[in-house]
Amino acid sequence: LLETMDDGRMRISVHVEDRFTLKQEIQTLPFSIYRCEAIPDDESSAEEEKQAELCKQKILKRLIAITRNIPEVQRLLASEKWQRKPAAVFSFELFGLMRLAPDIQQSILELRKPYQRLEKVLTLLNSSQ
Repeated sequence: LLETMDDGRMRISVHVEDRFTLKQEIQTLPFSIYRCEAIPDDESSAEEEKQAELCKQKILKRLIAITRNIPEVQRLLASEKWQRKPAAVFSFELFGLMRLAPDIQQSILELRKPYQRLEKVLTLLNSSQ
């Protein structure tokens, strides 16, 4: 809970660890409630996992270059914590650091394999040079 407004509304921060799809509307007023189902990633082959890790490393190098004038971001990206993140985790947490147009970000997050998400991000970063 970040803040409770005078009229009772609340500002909250939500950390999402899984993707979900809405299955059934349960309630709409005074707030929405839905029955949801988790959407796991599809199984990745060893080659796809290797490709995801390679893309992750390229993205990290590209972001470090892009943020050369922002020392705090440079330190974060170069940290052991970010360097050691599994590619699957990195492919989601990356969006906590960068923003894309909502439709582009949504299309990436809907991809079902980490290497697909990371390849798409890398392509976008390289095309913005």
